[in-house]
Amino acid sequence: MKNRFKLPLMFLAAAALFVGPASAQDLKIATVDVEAVFRGYHRTAKEEARILVEEGRIKKEFEGSMGVLRDLETQVEDLRKKIEDPTVSEKVRAEAKKTFLEKVNEGRALEQERKDSHQRRRTALTTQLQASVQEIRAEIIKLITDHSKAEDYDYVFDKSGVSKNQLPFLIYTKGSVDMTEAILAELNKDAPVEAESK
Repeated sequence: MKNRFKLPLMFLAAAALFVGPASAQDLKIATVDVEAVFRGYHRTAKEEARILVEEGRIKKEFEGSMGVLRDLETQVEDLRKKIEDPTVSEKVRAEAKKTFLEKVNEGRALEQERKDSHQRRRTALTTQLQASVQEIRAEIIKLITDHSKAEDYDYVFDKSGVSKNQLPFLIYTKGSVDMTEAILAELNKDAPVEAESK
């Protein structure tokens, strides 16, 4: 569940263009490591654990369904041997051929259904994961916004954000306040004991 939360950073350029030197010195600027906040939030850990359990269940059921296919493969192989046995009568061979084709088709259908079912469950799990990440992201951004307003910050930058060249947007900020720990403390104040002890 590795996710980057990137806040708009062009405000920095706007600040340089539209405020004079004197007023720029009065700006209150803070930074926050949104990636660290996301990773440190107890809801993130809980959701990761839930997804891992569900992934394990899906994998186990997928592998467990191989038993029926293996039984069919054994039956098909036995029928093949009967068909190729020169001591078997034509009537028995004809019946074996018919059953052989039925079993082959049954196996193909079961294998396709097995794969389709597995894919559907994987897709549903991915959708759930994306929805929970979006919900957690929205909660984090709202808290950062509310905290920034309460503390009267003019600009807050995500220092975990990187450019398309994988370079940090913020290399140096003079006199800015890092609110990462404050945000984490607020998010985790009602965390279960198990989450806090990790």
